[in-house]
Amino acid sequence: MLDSSPPPAPRDILEDTTNVDRTPTTKSSWFLPTPQTTKSTTARRRKLASVETTPTKRRKIEAPEESSEESDVDYDDEMDVDTLCQPRSDFRRQFYSHSHPVHKPFIRPSTTGILKTFVSSNKADTYKCHSLEQDGSLTSVYTCSYSHGAKRGTNSVLAMATEQGTVHVVDASKRKDWDAGTPRPFYSTEPYIDIFTPEPQRQVIQAHNNGIFNIKWSPDDSLIATCSGDQTIRMSCPRTGTITHVLKGHTSTVKCATWDPHHGSILASGGRDGTICIWDVRVGETSTRPNGEELCSVAPVITIQGAHEDSLKKTPRARTKGTVTPRTITDVLYSELHANQLISSGSFDGILRCWDLRKPPPKRGRTPKQPRPPMLYSSTLDPTSTNSRRPRGICSMASGTGPTAGLIFAIGQDSRIHTYELPSLMAKEQSLQDEHLQAGSFYVGLSVSTCGRWLACGGSGEKGSNFLFDIEQGATRPRLQPLQPIEFKGHEGEVSAVDWAANSLATCGGDGIVRVWRPDNETYRSCLDDPKEAHWNWRWAA
Repeated sequence: MLDSSPPPAPRDILEDTTNVDRTPTTKSSWFLPTPQTTKSTTARRRKLASVETTPTKRRKIEAPEESSEESDVDYDDEMDVDTLCQPRSDFRRQFYSHSHPVHKPFIRPSTTGILKTFVSSNKADTYKCHSLEQDGSLTSVYTCSYSHGAKRGTNSVLAMATEQGTVHVVDASKRKDWDAGTPRPFYSTEPYIDIFTPEPQRQVIQAHNNGIFNIKWSPDDSLIATCSGDQTIRMSCPRTGTITHVLKGHTSTVKCATWDPHHGSILASGGRDGTICIWDVRVGETSTRPNGEELCSVAPVITIQGAHEDSLKKTPRARTKGTVTPRTITDVLYSELHANQLISSGSFDGILRCWDLRKPPPKRGRTPKQPRPPMLYSSTLDPTSTNSRRPRGICSMASGTGPTAGLIFAIGQDSRIHTYELPSLMAKEQSLQDEHLQAGSFYVGLSVSTCGRWLACGGSGEKGSNFLFDIEQGATRPRLQPLQPIEFKGHEGEVSAVDWAANSLATCGGDGIVRVWRPDNETYRSCLDDPKEAHWNWRWAA
C-alpha cells in the first residue's frame, strides 16, 4: 500500500545532519536582542586577552591602473544623439564618485565618433548675406548667435550680423535640399502661402552703418543687442525689425557684450577704449522719431575705465604719435558662481579679471563721483606667455556647463585654447591646440555646446576651417595626451564666429556665408564611400 502522506520538507531532512539548533529561543522583534553574557564566555575573553598574539601585517590594496588610451567609439545609426546632447548638471556627482579606494571611477567613452558625423549641405544648410549694393555681391559675416529657444531645442532661430551693420534673422530648421514649399515664417502674422523658394523668409534689420562685431539675444529672446564700430550698442526687436534702444558711453569700437542671466534688463559691454560698461535698459530718455517710432537713449550706470591696465592709477605708458593706446576689452561674461561678478579678458595678455558689480555704500563727505567697482581677483600666471617671452591676448571666452561646469575656455592669439578654473581663474597647464588652428586676429570666436561636452572654435587664414574638441574627456580626468580636434572646412577665408544650438552648429566667415552643421551618420558614411561625388552637395570632416 502506498504512503499518501506528503513528503518531508528539505529543512526537516537536513535537520539531523547539522549541529545547529534551529528552534528560535526568543520571539521576533523589530530590534536586535542583546546577547547574554555567561561565565564561560567571560572567562574565554579574559584568556584570549592574556595571550600575546603576533600582530597581523596589513596588506596594502592598490587601485587598478587606468588605461592611458582614450576610447574612441564610432557610434552607429542606433545611437540616440539627442539623448547624448542633453545637459546633465549632476554629471560629476553621479559618475565620478570615489567613495571606495579600490573602485575604479566610471569613465564615459569618447564622443569623438559623434563629432565626425557632423555634415553640412551646400544647399539646405547655407545662408548667404548679400551686400547693400545693387551688384548682388556677398558681404562678410562677422558674428552669429542662436536664440535661447534654439539652445533649448524649442526652435532654430539664428541671427547673423555683417560688416555693413545689417542683421539677418532666419529660421535655420532642417529642411530638404530643394524644399518645394517654405515653412511658415516664425514671426509672420500673415496667412500662409506656399511659394517655391529654397530658403524661408528672413527678417533683415539695418541696425548700424558700421560693422557689427558681436550680437547677443536677451534672456527672453525679445531683443537683440549688437555691438558696432560706431561706438554704440543698439537693441532691435526681431519680430518687428525696429530699433528700440541706443546705448552710448564708449569712446571707441564696442567689441563685446553679454546679458545678465539673472536680470533680463542689465547688459555688460567692453570696447577698444579699455572700458567696461554696465547698462540698465530700464533707465533712459525716450524720444520719438519722425516716423513715429520711440527710441530710448541709455547711458551706462557703472563704468570701469582702464579695466586691464597694470595699475588702478594712471601711469605713463609707451606713446605712439602722442597718443596712449588702451588695452582692449575683448570679451566679458558673468560668473556662474556669483550673480554679481563679471569676468573680463583683454588684448594685452592672458590674464582674466573678476569684478564685483555690487554697489558699494556711499562714502562720507562730498563724493559725487561714483566709486570704481573693486576687482576681486585675477589670474596669477599668464598661460599665453609660456611659449614666448611676449604675452599674447585673449580673443574670446566661453563658459562650460554640465560636465565642464566651473571652467572657462579662452582662445588666445597664440593659437591655443586655455582652460581657467573658477573661482580662482587659475589656468591649467594643458591647453587645446592643433597645428592647423590659427587665431592671429581678435575676430576668432569659440562656443561650448549646450550639453557641455563639445567645444567649437573658428580659425584665421585662408583655409576656412573650424575645429571641434571633445572637452569632456579633458575636464573629467587628466589627459596623458593632447586632445585631437576634428577639422571641418566649409568656408573660403577666415571663420570668425561659431555658436551651438541644441543639435546643430552654426559657423560664419568672410565669404558671406553662414553654414549649419548637423550630426548625420548615414550621410557621413555615404560621403566617405564616394567623396568625389558627395563633395558637390556636402561638407564633412576633413
